[in-house]
Amino acid sequence: MKERILCAAIWYKGRIPFCGFWHKDILDLMKPLFPDVHQEIVDNERNRGFLTSENKFADRNLAYIIAKEAGQLRIIHDDTPILTSEDLY
Repeated sequence: MKERILCAAIWYKGRIPFCGFWHKDILDLMKPLFPDVHQEIVDNERNRGFLTSENKFADRNLAYIIAKEAGQLRIIHDDTPILTSEDLY
């Protein structure tokens, strides 16, 4: 079976990714635990990505490739090959 995208994820300070449907919802859940989370994630776009079926964190560029190869994309935009949650669901 091909690797697939499972859900949105945020990699934070080397920790196992926090996951959910939307990056904003994940940030809202993380905020009570890590008050500085929002600015740090905004400053480093590479921390926002997706969790794969092989339990790997993929940044938005790699996640787009994985989702496209797995036939998961609702919206294909090769001009800007980065994955957003809206592309999946």
